[in-house]
Amino acid sequence: MAGFIFLKIEELYLYKILILKTIEPKQWHNETKEEILESLMKLEEDIKNGRVHDYQTVMEEARNRLQKYRDEKQKKTPQSDFAESIRNELKFLSQNSYGIL
Repeated sequence: MAGFIFLKIEELYLYKILILKTIEPKQWHNETKEEILESLMKLEEDIKNGRVHDYQTVMEEARNRLQKYRDEKQKKTPQSDFAESIRNELKFLSQNSYGIL
């Protein structure tokens, strides 16, 4: 039993080492005034050049994609119609069985 517990602790230790090696924390630093001004100027330039979309445009595109997905999902193929008819037939037979198989 003790060997089993030791093995589990050893495995957990190895997992901890693996996690620590794969997830390297990024060093956090406060932005300097120059970095903030640079990012604001870049954003302003992007807006002037039309590279940034406003909220309404982004939301409209998302709604359109969602509606397109829903429309495609609702389209029925011959295979889905056939499968649905089989399901309905089996449901009917299971509800109306009189002990005859």
